[in-house]
Amino acid sequence: MTGKLSPRVGEARDTAVSHYVFEAPVRLWHWLTVACMLVLMVTGYFIGRPLPSVSGEATYLFYMGYLRLNHYAAAMIVTELLVGRC
Repeated sequence: MTGKLSPRVGEARDTAVSHYVFEAPVRLWHWLTVACMLVLMVTGYFIGRPLPSVSGEATYLFYMGYLRLNHYAAAMIVTELLVGRC
């Protein structure tokens, strides 16, 4: 995140310096957590309110299994991110 520093009264605008407030690893940790939370919300919604059943062979229509797999994978990643932060 960059921020523009406003110059003081009477100071030239060319001397204002922009810098990152947070370092790259902190930003990466934050956006990974956000992405995992979004996956958890979407998959949790569909696990709680599943789509209507589709006719066909169950081995080819493994939607709920894939939803649960993604849900658990995102939960494990969030857990690792939180443990790694401590």
